[in-house]
Formats: sequence, structure tokens, C-alpha cells
Amino acid sequence: MKKQWFLIGILILAWILVCTVSADVRPPETKETQSFATVTSVEVYGAFSESDILGWRQSNEALDKNRDYISNAPLLDDDGDWTFTGENIENMQPSDWRPREPGDENQFWIFAFFPYPNFPPLFEGFVESPEPPLGRYEVQIASSIREDTLANQGLTSYAKQSSIDTRAPAANMFNVEQRKAVGFAGTATGRIVSDESALIDGAGATIQTAGRQLGSCPFLNDCIGNCVPPFCTIVEMGSMLDMKEVQFASEVKSRTIAKVAIESGESSSDEPAAQVAFPVIDGPPTTLVYGIRVTGPGQAPAAVGDVMAYMNVHAQDGSPGCPGSSLAKGIDLVYKEKTTAGGYVSLFEKKMQYESGIQCH
Repeated sequence: MKKQWFLIGILILAWILVCTVSADVRPPETKETQSFATVTSVEVYGAFSESDILGWRQSNEALDKNRDYISNAPLLDDDGDWTFTGENIENMQPSDWRPREPGDENQFWIFAFFPYPNFPPLFEGFVESPEPPLGRYEVQIASSIREDTLANQGLTSYAKQSSIDTRAPAANMFNVEQRKAVGFAGTATGRIVSDESALIDGAGATIQTAGRQLGSCPFLNDCIGNCVPPFCTIVEMGSMLDMKEVQFASEVKSRTIAKVAIESGESSSDEPAAQVAFPVIDGPPTTLVYGIRVTGPGQAPAAVGDVMAYMNVHAQDGSPGCPGSSLAKGIDLVYKEKTTAGGYVSLFEKKMQYESGIQCH
């Protein structure tokens, strides 16, 4: 008599951060957005393979470089390296400055140095520098999906729908959605092997909210205070199976893009122009969902083979005080889970969900 294994694994991890607690802030949509979708349907006896990968990174500033606004104003110090030779300190010009020389000790206007010695005196503007670290007020997020499926020496039924949209979605919608249903009945030596994973990886610097309205809720600043702390989060979910007979279905959903609250270049309270586009931070939360369900094919009572599903989370957030140059962790959360089954599997079902957001409504 065949030995049957019955396994149901259901996990929902929802990390919803509210009010004064930090959260994963999503970068806002760009002015030009993209949307595309695919539908795949295959019925075949013999060999079948499906391979796809999504790699998507987005920032509210720039990827792999920073754009910093600098003001190369002189700092007064009698022991400085530069001297002022102009007549009116209120109307300084770059030509009014020269490096200090011996005999300049009696000059009245002696300044210590220019904070940015590689730039001309009195220079003001945006300059580029390499990453890391992230720029001021910058948030970045990476989204990834990968699938490799190979079936051989058997009857394969494969159907899949995928859609990707880089616009900011509503609360009941997602940037990435993927669903598939697969059936396989192998010969004596037939097998199907499938490996699938989904990931979001987000990081952000402190976002000062004082003097800015970054939320759809008019009371957002009263709810969260003067800033949103820095954060760094990576979440991965997925599954692997190696089976002779199986019917399985899986789904992936992720939300990683926000609406724009302040366009890059608009005036703000503490600098001539915003160097980043500020996102709406109290919109729908950052979300990653993955689920898989495995049963026997057709009228078969069980799937035959091995299956595994897993979830890994590492979330780090700054303290609510929003430190500046001295970073302080408020949360360091690590979670790992893996569920496996092998043999005759009557049912294997696992659902996983991650959410992180600010909500003051």
C-alpha cells in the first residue's frame, strides 16, 4: 500500500509599521513609465523548458551615483589658507580670493578654508559622487523574480501569466504579478524540476519631513514626527520541486513603487532645490507575496517526489530619533523558514506575505 504524506504549510508574515515607527519607503514613479505582460500556454509530450528573470532597480535620485548640492562658502579662521582681497564682503566674487601667502598676516579678512577645495571659491550647484553611501534623502529598491523549469520524458501542461507595471499602483494592485499552473505525468524515467524565487531589497537614508507634506493624510507629520529613520531590508521567498508526477500552481505579487509627493527640483525648506523626488510615504505598503500549492495530477491521489518552500527576511531600521551622522539601529530582525516534503505528497500548500508601511489614517 502506498504511503501517503499530507502536509499543509501556511505562513503569513505581515510587518505593518504604523505612526512613529519606521518603515520601508518606496521610491516614486518616474515621469516615463513602462507596462508589459506575457501569456504562455503549452501542452507537450516530450521535453519542455521555461526560463525567465526580472531584475528591476529604482531610486528617487540616481542609481550608482549621488547628486549633492554644495555651497563652497569660506569659513572664517585667522589661521586659514585663503585671504579675501575684495572691498565688499557682501558682494564676494571668486576673483576676490587667493591662497594665503607669507606677509598676509595683517589682512583683516582671513578665512580658514573652503569646505570643497577641489571646486572654485563660492561655487554653488549639484555635483556627482559615487555610491555607496546613499545620497541625502535617497531611497532605493530592487525587485527580482526568477524561474527555471525543465520537464522531460512525460506529458507537460504549462500555463503562465505575467505582468509588470512601473506606475505607482493602488492599494489593491501590484507592480509585479505572476501566476502559473503546471501539470506533469512522467514515464518511468521522466522528471520535472522547477526552481522559483522572488525578492525585494530596499534601503533608504533618513527622510526629513519637517516643512514638507509627504503624505496623502494631512496629519501625517503629526503622526510620524519630523523624520522617517533609515532602513535596510531584504526579503526572499521561493520554492523548488523535483517530481515524477505533480500538479502545482504558484503566484508572485510585489508592490515597490510609490506616488510622487515633491518633484525633484522643487523648492524645499532647507536647500535651494530638492535633489531628489520625494515619495508619498503613507501610501500602500511595500509588499511581497508568494504562494505555492502542490497536489497529484488529474485523478492521482498524490504527487510523487520532493518539494520545498522557504522565506528569508532580514530587516534593519533606524531608531525613531532619526540620527544624522551617528546611525543607531532601532530594529534588527532576522527570520528564516523552510518547509519540505518528499515521497507521496497529497497536499503541500504554503503562502507567505511581507508588508512594511506607514499608515496614519
